[in-house]
Formats: sequence, C-alpha cells, structure tokens
Amino acid sequence: MKTDALRLHRLCLLALILFFMFTGPGIAYGAGLKVSPGAFSLQNARVGEDVDLDIDLVITNKGDEERVFVISTTKPQKIKIKGYTEIPDPSWFYFDKNRVKIGPGQEAKVAMHLKVPDKAKYYNQHWLLYAQIRGEAKKGETFEAAVAPNYMIETQAKADIETRPHGELGLAPSTVKATVVVPGTEEKVNFKIYNNDDKKHVYAVYSYIPKATKAKQDISGTPGYEWIGDEDWLKPATRALTLNPGQAKEVSLDIFIPKGEKCKDKGWESIIYVEPEKGQTGFVRILIEPLK
Repeated sequence: MKTDALRLHRLCLLALILFFMFTGPGIAYGAGLKVSPGAFSLQNARVGEDVDLDIDLVITNKGDEERVFVISTTKPQKIKIKGYTEIPDPSWFYFDKNRVKIGPGQEAKVAMHLKVPDKAKYYNQHWLLYAQIRGEAKKGETFEAAVAPNYMIETQAKADIETRPHGELGLAPSTVKATVVVPGTEEKVNFKIYNNDDKKHVYAVYSYIPKATKAKQDISGTPGYEWIGDEDWLKPATRALTLNPGQAKEVSLDIFIPKGEKCKDKGWESIIYVEPEKGQTGFVRILIEPLK
C-alpha cells in the first residue's frame, strides 16, 4: 500500500510539472542561468515522512565561464496564486546539495525533498514557497545571476483531524470526493470551515474553474480529472457564512451534473473558494466521479 501511494505521489508530481511546462512557467531564466522546473504543484504531500520527490532540480549554466551556484528556499514576499499561503518553515523543502559548481554550457541535477512535521494541524494545507538559485559573484563583480522558481505544496487531505488546521483559516478536508454522482440527479458533500483568527469574519463561498495561461499561474488540476463544464454544477448551500473567532461550521454543497454530460477522463473537478472580507483565502478541491 505504501509503495502504491508513493507511485501515485510521483505520478501526480510529474503530471503537474508537465502541466506547468506546457501551460505556464515551467522553466525559469536569469542572466546566464536556466532552472527547471520553474514551477510545480505537489498534491497529497505526506505528513510526518521524509519524502524524496524523485524529481530533480536542473540548473544550467548558460554563461561562458565556470560558476558556483547556491541553492536555498524562502517564503514568498507576496502570494500571487489565490488560495495558497506561505509555508510555515521553508527548510521543510530541501535539496541534497546547497552548492554546485557547473562548467560553461553544462548542467547539474539536485534532488528535492520534503519533510512536513508529524502534526495533525499540517493536514489539509496549501502552501507556497520559493527556491532561490543564485550564482556566486566573482571578485570584482557586483551582479549575481539569480532565479526564484515557485513551488506549490498541498498536504494530504483528512476530514477527521484531531485538532484545528494550521492557519488563520482552516478547511477540512481540503479535497472532497463525490464517488458516485449520477448525471441528472443531485448529490451533497460537506466540508468544515474553521475561523482560527482573533477577528470575526464573513466568508464568501463559491465555485471556481481555474484558467491558467502562459502569463498567469492558477490552481492546477488533479491528474485524471478535467474541470467541470460549468461553475453552477456546484452550488454551496450557504454563499456567505459568518464565524466568530475560534468558531467552526460545516458547509454543504449541492452537486448537479446535467443529464447526458460525459467527461473524457476519470471524472470532473471543481474548486470551492472560501474568501473572507479581509485576510487569508482558502480552497477545497471537489472531485466528482460520475456513475457510467
């Protein structure tokens, strides 16, 4: 079972890296420097395990001299993809080397790892971090070649967690599976919203279909699923929810797939955003597997 889960994890990561390479910033460039992948989304990241992602960071020296490159991770200064938050500790994502020497026109491969602490609050998380690849300045130089690929980390979804999810807004589970949905009939699914902030919030709850382009990153799809045909196929029972500090409440969704609709892949997927009037926004993935 553990081996199967690892294979699924690697498949998801590879598919999502390829997704970004063809529809978004899959390669990052700096002066005399190329880095791949320039972006990726890792879903179902296991909590409490030291995971070799089985995907290499590839650094290419585009210059005409041998250079030393330093590799590190950092929190983002600004969140550009709605629904993600900064990773609590960027050192959880690490490399097997932090410094590599690369000849002109040559490349080096560096293994990537992730180790999220074994704490229940770290399930159901959507995090963003940056990898920094910087060329060491030589004597007399004032400019360092540098790039900063961004990586999205989504930890395992879990409904029955023993504590409140991490962050000022908590959602559990972060992925909801509607396993048998008959087109032409209505089904209901549920998830829970936690206000972990010290302020009262009014949350807007709404369906969303991501639209990634080469110029703009967005939430990536789950391998084997396609985006639903219409946002109105998913309707939150409550579109505005007020929660006091420390309060939590379950929200239900009505799923209605029109009769006769068919999908090419395993099923449909939609995003449900939970957005306060001010503060942290989160999202839940809804995976729909229609009865054929």
